[in-house]
Amino acid sequence: LMKGTHDGELQGMPPTGNAIALPGIDVIEIGAGGIESVRGYFNTGAMMEQLDCQLVVQPKRIGATRFGTSTYTSNGNKAKPGVVGITQIEVTSAVESEAMTVHTQAIRQEFAAMPGYILSSTMFSADGHGVTLTAWEDMASAEAAVHGPAHMAAVKDLFKAGGIGDSAWTSMWTEGQMNLLMQRCAGCGVMAKVSPENKCSCGAALPEPAAYL
Repeated sequence: LMKGTHDGELQGMPPTGNAIALPGIDVIEIGAGGIESVRGYFNTGAMMEQLDCQLVVQPKRIGATRFGTSTYTSNGNKAKPGVVGITQIEVTSAVESEAMTVHTQAIRQEFAAMPGYILSSTMFSADGHGVTLTAWEDMASAEAAVHGPAHMAAVKDLFKAGGIGDSAWTSMWTEGQMNLLMQRCAGCGVMAKVSPENKCSCGAALPEPAAYL
């Protein structure tokens, strides 16, 4: 039974302080000269569950659909988005994918501390197609953010000879049609439009509005 505490970085994950107790087995092969080999087996999935990690089993692709992972970063700002930035990149190797993950984590942390930031959502397929959506209150906040040190380091790594990625595309999108935020009323059960009064047509107070994205 292996026991320990997660008090150091593990594959990019910061320490959780969680304790683990992991059953396993050692297979020892004996020959004429004594011990020839020792092989240890244990359930890595059980270890990750004890560290409060998600375990997802899914295909890489079914037809036109690619599967992968996603992250969502918010600092709690529930302001109406004025600008949504879109970044798309294709990476073709495990080394590139790992480097892009490091860049993306640093950018998310940098953006989240900046004025006007609302949220970021990154989707990355198992075969290397990545898309990030970042919402800002206004264009001035979005334009200031792209000059941050972490973002500029990623841009430099993208454009250098032999850098990360085989293709990339970025853009900024402003409001074309922004429908009203909807919130389910606890009183009558219908979806009600969120207004400054934050009341349903039935007269009941609506729950605190959720974030737009």
